[in-house]
Amino acid sequence: MDPRALVGGRAGADPGAFAAADRNKDGKVSGFEQSDWAAIVASPNDVLANAMTFDIDLDRSITPAEFASGLKRIADQMMGVGGSEIAFTVLVRPLSQQERQ
Repeated sequence: MDPRALVGGRAGADPGAFAAADRNKDGKVSGFEQSDWAAIVASPNDVLANAMTFDIDLDRSITPAEFASGLKRIADQMMGVGGSEIAFTVLVRPLSQQERQ
């Protein structure tokens, strides 16, 4: 998976999830923007709303690189070791339930 696709880094790509989360278009996602974005994507109290998922350096702002890395870590966790695809049943299960298993 090319993490740049998640943040609109390829020419002609969809603006991506980062652009949707960056509501004020300042190039960073704040904790409030992250919470709002998580609620919009139906994950208001899940791993997507957790600041630790994306803000690795805990500076209270998420860069496009941090955002892409966070989504990649989630995808890798969902695929499992040596996986190359995410099973539909895993994809539709709430993320917090996946962590408990």
